[in-house]
Amino acid sequence: MILSNNSNLSIFHDAKMGIIDYDYINKSVYINLTLDSLSNKGKAVLTGVKVSFIQFQSSEPWGPGIYINKVDFKEKQGKQEITILLNSGDTFQLIAEHFELKQN
Repeated sequence: MILSNNSNLSIFHDAKMGIIDYDYINKSVYINLTLDSLSNKGKAVLTGVKVSFIQFQSSEPWGPGIYINKVDFKEKQGKQEITILLNSGDTFQLIAEHFELKQN
């Protein structure tokens, strides 16, 4: 599924963040997730294609946590922006050409 302004972002609530891989050569980021709303044991990968910006704040102002509280999504100037807020209070912001969610 390619994400858009019409995507149901509530599927990300309480998803467990896993390993994040960044392919610098191809400018792609892969975020491993476990989403209870999916079949196949909930394993999925959120991929950012042609990433131009990554920012991750990891200070845990609300305490340790690995679960997604909410995901904000915007489309602007031909790019897509995702901001992930974790239950720790940390944020992960990405700007890419587009984002895809695929089940493993």
